[in-house]
Amino acid sequence: MNHPLVVSTECPTCGAPLDFSEGSNAIRCLHCRAHLLATGRKQVLSYAIPPKIDDKGALKRVRLVQRDSHTPPRFVKAQLCFIPYYRLTGHDFLWERADPQPKLESPEGLSLMGQTSSLFDWEAGIPSHRTSFSVFPSVLQVLSNLFRLFLGTGFQIQGGSSPPPSSGPEGRRPATILSPGPIISDKRKEPGRDSEEAVLRDRYVEKNFLACHLDGLSLYSLGVRPAVLHLTLFKREALEMQGKVVGVGLAPDAALTHGMKAADPQKILYRQVIGQILSVVYFPFWVIELEKKGEGRLQIVDAVSERVVQMDAPVSAYKGLDEHAAGTTEVIGFRPLTCPNCGWDLPAKPEDVIFVCVSCEKAWQIRGNDLYEVAYAIADAGALTEPVKYLPFWVLEIQAGTDQLHRYFVPAFGCRRLRMLSDLARKISQKQPEYVLLKAPKPELHGCYYDQEDAAKLAQFIHAGLDKSSLEEADLEKIPFHVKNATLTWFPFSERAGGLVDPFTGFSLPKNLLL
Repeated sequence: MNHPLVVSTECPTCGAPLDFSEGSNAIRCLHCRAHLLATGRKQVLSYAIPPKIDDKGALKRVRLVQRDSHTPPRFVKAQLCFIPYYRLTGHDFLWERADPQPKLESPEGLSLMGQTSSLFDWEAGIPSHRTSFSVFPSVLQVLSNLFRLFLGTGFQIQGGSSPPPSSGPEGRRPATILSPGPIISDKRKEPGRDSEEAVLRDRYVEKNFLACHLDGLSLYSLGVRPAVLHLTLFKREALEMQGKVVGVGLAPDAALTHGMKAADPQKILYRQVIGQILSVVYFPFWVIELEKKGEGRLQIVDAVSERVVQMDAPVSAYKGLDEHAAGTTEVIGFRPLTCPNCGWDLPAKPEDVIFVCVSCEKAWQIRGNDLYEVAYAIADAGALTEPVKYLPFWVLEIQAGTDQLHRYFVPAFGCRRLRMLSDLARKISQKQPEYVLLKAPKPELHGCYYDQEDAAKLAQFIHAGLDKSSLEEADLEKIPFHVKNATLTWFPFSERAGGLVDPFTGFSLPKNLLL
């Protein structure tokens, strides 16, 4: 699964150090115990990584790399630049064309020895042996039949009736060659088959890439380094006191398009990405300008790892580094995590997007910087005698195109194995279960990881896969998909031997995979 970054800041209530994971919606200060709402959900938030070395340390690294030079270059200047990178994470669901299946073929005329030689050299210059060993071709033919019966291939063993192989250099005959066996077909279609069957793929998306245009500099990606570093909230004034803040030159929409590019787009029939987070990380690099033989060149030093990442870059790269930021930059904000209705503290569960007040029992969903009330229901456990755990689902009434309304049951909880979410949603949606709502006091409820928008995307993905023949249609993305009604409902799952069994289809979900 994705590896969230760690963000370091100060508690707005008491000023104590406050660390939390990227994407957290609720935070609890370990010092003053305050419950905080992290605002800015699903906005493009900005962070920065502080440098660990100064200009002297960066210059020292460059000179160590160039210590073997006969003519040491002249130092011109050093500048700290905070270069922006987009970071994209999400949960990817895809319908893809199936990979070609290996198919055994038995081409006509395929021989165990190959086509240029025989198993035994019957005409190796000893004609009298042909009569003496004439029984061997019959025996070999029997063995050939046994091979065909056992392996189901078209092996044919040539005996004494085979033509003499041609002589190689210096009168030598070529060495006997055995066929490697059945040929594996790489055809994508079998005869009479109209199309390949679609298969479901799921994966976690985690990418970072340059957010500006830097001609001449090879700083395309941060790799996995941000996952082991602490970020700070982006504060332009503080960064500009240290160095230059390079402007973002790639719009968020273009960044999403770039980040979602697939390695093999021809295989993708349909795709939806849920739980998507796009953010900007400003990373520090020292740009050291040196002059040698009257020519200026730039040396780029990673200000965190203290490594020279590029040598002898052209001075023209300054043009991209001088790009100024345009517009405003969104940063995480904090406010008390309290119920808007009664003022009670809401539970501070970092990955939850919906908070249920234990006092007035109202549910609130975070959207941007505010909390909005969400209607919800709880299904009755009925005759279940086993211990139960209540998991949340979005029950959506959806109209796709001109079709009648479809009802989909989409998990609102998180799971480390994405495939199980789509399988569970498909099974329950096909079942179209009926249930009775609970009227008794509310039980303990599991948290919600996905909001209504993500649920609608997953429902659209499931709808596209119900009729796999429609996946080949080029205009599938253009079919209108409208959510007419959405109800958040918790259903009772039976707890059995470390698993959770849904009450409608018997689908078992490993308990330790829940988020």
